[in-house]
Amino acid sequence: MFDEDQELAFRLSNGHNLIISGQAGTGKTYLIKNIVRKYRKERNVAIVCSTGIAATHYGDLGAITLHKWSGIEDGRHVTEELIHLVLSDERFVKVKNNIETTELLVIDEISMISAKTFNQLEMLCRNIRNNDRYFGGMQVILAGDFYQLPPVANEIIGDPGNHCYKLPWFNNCFPHKVKLNIIHRQSDPTLIKCINELEIGDPSDESVAFLKSLDRPLPNEEECTHLFARNYDVDIFNYNKLQNLPGELKLYKATDEGSNHYLSKFLAPKNLGLKVGCPVMLVRNLSDSLVNGLCGTVVQLMSDSVDVKFVFEKRNTIVTVKPVVFTTFDPVDKITIAKRTQLPLKLAYAMTVHKAQGMTLKNVVINCENCYQPGQIGVAVGRAQDVEGLRVINFKKTLCRKHPLHVTKLYENFTIGNVQNDLSCCRGIRSEETQDSDDDDGDDDDFDLSENRSIDANFDSDSDFSDSEIEKLEILDSLIEQQIITGEESSSNAKAALDSAFSEFVGTPLENEM
Repeated sequence: MFDEDQELAFRLSNGHNLIISGQAGTGKTYLIKNIVRKYRKERNVAIVCSTGIAATHYGDLGAITLHKWSGIEDGRHVTEELIHLVLSDERFVKVKNNIETTELLVIDEISMISAKTFNQLEMLCRNIRNNDRYFGGMQVILAGDFYQLPPVANEIIGDPGNHCYKLPWFNNCFPHKVKLNIIHRQSDPTLIKCINELEIGDPSDESVAFLKSLDRPLPNEEECTHLFARNYDVDIFNYNKLQNLPGELKLYKATDEGSNHYLSKFLAPKNLGLKVGCPVMLVRNLSDSLVNGLCGTVVQLMSDSVDVKFVFEKRNTIVTVKPVVFTTFDPVDKITIAKRTQLPLKLAYAMTVHKAQGMTLKNVVINCENCYQPGQIGVAVGRAQDVEGLRVINFKKTLCRKHPLHVTKLYENFTIGNVQNDLSCCRGIRSEETQDSDDDDGDDDDFDLSENRSIDANFDSDSDFSDSEIEKLEILDSLIEQQIITGEESSSNAKAALDSAFSEFVGTPLENEM
């Protein structure tokens, strides 16, 4: 049964371009599944997601990542080049068929798709289908929560990480917007109210008191997933937990080529220490089911591979994971500037809030330290199913920050708009003039949709690591390789010393740069 908001969205999905938004637990996935199942009987429907882990939530409906479906991949091709490849290169035959034959495209976790990527997708569909209407006349339904974390910037391909709704043509294409308001994941009204306020960035005194009451040990804390704001904290926690796990430690060393600066930013570590029984996470999409973010347990260590137990639809499956090649590609000179061959795994006793976005966690401990992004704590707390399996530590109200004005303005103007039976309300022709027009939301976040690209020597998009984290991780990696760090106490002291050097910048204009 649908609630009232879901029913409205379901009715609008019959032919119209539409945005379905709502915070964690409002039933977006349930609604999308019903839309796909209904309309795929009468037309060609494709469902794509911004991440591989989000695609796994759709079971046998055949969801894949947007980047794979469209041929955008890692973004190395400018739009004109990609259009030429899809039209003429046999490697893109499947992509060409996807775009030409799809009548309804459903995109989930749209908040993580950047404006640059979304604009490239629209231009690609319009050109491949040889149709001047938005997306070449294809119906498009978007689902996601823009109060969650924003898209990741990708400076190496000229992507500043703006939200897709910042595009000048966006509102013309998607005038129909439905916000889901009823929470289904959680049943505790206090927890629901708290998540709502945290996502906006303005918790009440009652919610602050509620969160502080959750700073207590959980009975099964050894089995809980721990969430941190930074990769550095995740890696320190994972290393300490591995040290306490009985059994022999096996070290897998990467084979590296190219720029040390870019090598240091790969998610696959230079030195990967594993033991039988430790939890791990894939950091590369290996297939439609073995996706980036999927967690499993190590069951056997071989000389150059690892057997990992994954759970697919409540069934255990043993997969042999072998080394793969990670690369950083320079789209200007068309060369690979860094290459690492390593097992596509990292320890998973803990993960970042960003990595957990879209997941449901039965038992979770959230460390709020260094959670400075708007809505970040709300995303973390929203992963929990109930209060009994949730612990929140190091929470302070000062960590809660409101979203930029353009996000709140988006939701202030959320409306179903003018609905026309002939679909002229949302399936019109895109004017090329909108590509060059500035957005008019009154903020300072305008951007350029041009294809000019250059490498910023201080940034790489293939990584979730900041430069300050990289320096710390290089120190940690050196200590691991030399086996200097052997226990929790010494590494905790090292972490405290490193963090203190940056603490003076918190709350100042230099915080983000540091």
